[in-house]
Amino acid sequence: MHEIVTYKTVEGYLVCSFAGRLDTGVTDMIEDDLIDHIMIAGLPVKFDFQNVEFVSSPFLRISIKAARVAPGMEIIIVNALSVIKEVYDMTGLSKMFRFEDVRK
Repeated sequence: MHEIVTYKTVEGYLVCSFAGRLDTGVTDMIEDDLIDHIMIAGLPVKFDFQNVEFVSSPFLRISIKAARVAPGMEIIIVNALSVIKEVYDMTGLSKMFRFEDVRK
């Protein structure tokens, strides 16, 4: 089975690399594990969306939950498609997240 999220420490950040469609079913499967990794690591967090094609509203909800437990209450989202950034913009969540290296 293809992993939906993998975790690694890179240059002082916990990098959570996601793959595929982050829809309701996937969100239910990864929520507790994601939050646990963030809390245990105690490091600044990056979400890598290089291999993500879709985010659902339940994933936006766990993004908020993750930001609340992340050090500094900030998560950097890297390598997101511009349409995914637009979803965060439209919902007002881009104020909580910093986007870097947005792809077309």
